[in-house]
Amino acid sequence: FLASASLRYLGVGVAIAYFTLFAVTDLGVPVGDAALAIGVTGAVRLALAIPSGRLADRWSRKRLLVATTGAAVAVHLATALAVFDLTGLYLGLLAGAVVGTLDMVVSGPLFMDLMPADRRGELTGINMVLQNVFRALGALLGGAVFAWSGSYRPGFAAVALFFAVSAMILSRVRIAAVAEQQAG
Repeated sequence: FLASASLRYLGVGVAIAYFTLFAVTDLGVPVGDAALAIGVTGAVRLALAIPSGRLADRWSRKRLLVATTGAAVAVHLATALAVFDLTGLYLGLLAGAVVGTLDMVVSGPLFMDLMPADRRGELTGINMVLQNVFRALGALLGGAVFAWSGSYRPGFAAVALFFAVSAMILSRVRIAAVAEQQAG
């Protein structure tokens, strides 16, 4: 789970650090319009948080997280290949808000489901370190991709790749093993 999450953090580091620059540089969107689009997306995330939590309580969290991670692949790949204007930017951000909110809401409870009760604090600390390190590495990687390509667009293709590998790793996580460990 931590390996899968680290790849998602790496991708998020690229996407967050360079989204506004992508909008301005690659799409020609004014900075104010890009910032407004991000603000609208934040409001959508807030509106989706509680329904996402309810969904996380009713469905298999692992399947839901694998599905949202797969959907994130599609969103970031679409951003890399098919977003060319402000309308596309809004559509990508709104799709990303749905997927990202589900990811955030589902991954926390799944993390707790997977962790032995006597190590949850320690493993949460490790997860926090990984989150910060990999988000910072994502920002550095996104800068390197821009330096190599002269565009922020390929960074979103890289994000899609990180999420795809994350979904593959996550699909191999065994939840039953932890439940057996705690019972035994």
